[in-house]
Amino acid sequence: MKLARVEHMTAECSSDHSATREREARITPRAVLVGLVMAAAVCGIVAWAEYVTGTIMIGFLQIPPVAIALIFVVVVANRLVGRVRTRARLSAAELAVVYVMMVLAAMITSRGLTEDLYPAQACLNYYATPANHWQDLFFSHVRPSLVPWDPTGDPVQLIVKDYYEGLPAGDSVPWRAWLGSTGIWLLLVGFVYTAFMGMAAVIYRLWADEEHLSFPLTRLPLELITQQAGVTHFLRNKLMWIGFALPVLYFGLNGLHEIWPQLPQIRTFYPIRFDQMPWANMGYTVMWFSLAGIGLFYLLSSEMIFSLWFFFLFARLRTVLATALVGPLARAQHASAPMFIGDETMGISFTLVGLMAYTAWTRVREIWKQQARADAAGSSAPAAPNVMLSFRTAAWLVGLAIAGIGIWWYWAGGSVAVALAEFGIYMFVQAVIMARATSEAGTPMTEGSFTPLDVWGLFARKSKAGVANLTLLAFTNALFSRDLRGITLTGMLDAQSLADGVNLPRRKLRGVIIVALVFAILVSGCVHLALTYERGGVTMYSFVYRSNPIRFWHEHAPLVEGIEQYQPSRPVWFGVGVLFCLFLGMMRRLYVWWPLHPLGAALSVTWIMCVFWFPALIAWLIKSAVTRYGGLKSYTRLRPLFLGLIFGEFVMAVFWTIVSFVFETTAPRFPWP
Repeated sequence: MKLARVEHMTAECSSDHSATREREARITPRAVLVGLVMAAAVCGIVAWAEYVTGTIMIGFLQIPPVAIALIFVVVVANRLVGRVRTRARLSAAELAVVYVMMVLAAMITSRGLTEDLYPAQACLNYYATPANHWQDLFFSHVRPSLVPWDPTGDPVQLIVKDYYEGLPAGDSVPWRAWLGSTGIWLLLVGFVYTAFMGMAAVIYRLWADEEHLSFPLTRLPLELITQQAGVTHFLRNKLMWIGFALPVLYFGLNGLHEIWPQLPQIRTFYPIRFDQMPWANMGYTVMWFSLAGIGLFYLLSSEMIFSLWFFFLFARLRTVLATALVGPLARAQHASAPMFIGDETMGISFTLVGLMAYTAWTRVREIWKQQARADAAGSSAPAAPNVMLSFRTAAWLVGLAIAGIGIWWYWAGGSVAVALAEFGIYMFVQAVIMARATSEAGTPMTEGSFTPLDVWGLFARKSKAGVANLTLLAFTNALFSRDLRGITLTGMLDAQSLADGVNLPRRKLRGVIIVALVFAILVSGCVHLALTYERGGVTMYSFVYRSNPIRFWHEHAPLVEGIEQYQPSRPVWFGVGVLFCLFLGMMRRLYVWWPLHPLGAALSVTWIMCVFWFPALIAWLIKSAVTRYGGLKSYTRLRPLFLGLIFGEFVMAVFWTIVSFVFETTAPRFPWP
């Protein structure tokens, strides 16, 4: 019990964000300027790594490798400049601003927006064929303002053909044709981000100030940009450099192997496959060997690490057992999860959000009353708390955003009820679970196992939504709720944690976040269209240009044609998930020794754990051995070593991206696909 409390405190010590500040830091124009320059660099690096190489997903992690590598460059340059002219040296708060802007730029350029926004507008026209009947099923239900092509025309129109196959020599990018439809979609995106801003202010205050979550993904950047009095700086720690050297050697060898195949390489993944039933039906199970993943999970509590890998393997074993009992199972849309487990995780996710809301309700009501009393007191009221937005302002933003989403959807031809269901589940269930996963479980990736339409399918036939709504949902599922990697809500939460770490008032982040988002949207959009029209989308990363954007057109076409199988037993499994989550929550409340966290169950069949279950297992074994035989002192002493593992792997990702760009070589594969 004592060790668990100490682990929570050291997971990391700066989680007490309500500590008294000696002197508030401030944001300067030069910090924003440097941030814009570095954000532009991020947009270019991410685009090349993810669109062209297709082997280094450098931007969609919630702690983007590109941001870590570039903030290291900025820190080193800052130290060199400081030696020449002390006053020109950026403060820790200014460095934090630069890092936040780079994080948001990475998310926007990657799966957070740009990689989904433009292919979603083009794919329906390019991939429509006489065989799939998409022209007959969907074209007439697409509002012309939503796409850069003509829905009354034929498939594979010139603007789309050039997007996927590349421009002929001498032709220029049709910027104007994309401007109108992209602006309409960005209006919807703006409503979502407005809601995220309000949610981030409320959620962070509850999770940081009340629950004292550690926000593990901010530990490494804070180590890089801050200097504690009397403590050796992170970059001077020998143990850190030992940890840094391990991934440098690992991925250095793999990168050289891509250039000179005669050199050996170290595999980054090992598939686990079985030929005989029932084990053959276990599902996608691969041991991805990520040193950065091991380093990140080492920072968590033993309870959380254990829950993450245990529930993943538990779900796989249940699949095998179910196959042995009833034969091969029908699989859900998510390839890694059999249907009944996927339905359970929906129930667990909804219940977990409900439990968090129930726990926070008393505190939210009290804060609201305090604000009302402060407003009534006027000038005699005590100083305002350190918040990015007041609860009242946050509530107004969320409310206005929801209203805007409903109006936008109705204008686009859908029903308001479907819009509220789609974005209500996306923003208040999926996004909240992902935010909790990064803030408490330290998962470097966010990805779910269901979409809002899957929830609809539990209780009614999906075709009941109607053709117009299914058409819009095919766009929005690809753009928002299908791939949650790079979701900006977690970036807004981590930005506040960084601000606390450098004594920067949270309210000052509002302008930084808005500027970073707008700038990244503009720059990444230009980079995306220029790069795609130059090279042709069919020659680039297939997930971005084909798999993700066309998935829901494939899935919705049978629904429009009246082909659908509804299973009445699915709500039962949803209910089983609800009860299981309640059981886990009750056991954690009653027994301190209880080792299973319900968040691990909610994430058990997500792509997060498909990729990171093995690093979590390795980190748990190492941490268990260290704390058992060396105690807390040894655990704390080894912490820089594991931070070095993260640092080294992320720096190598950027290094090989730049090498592949300059010398046009193949980049090695990194273990976070």
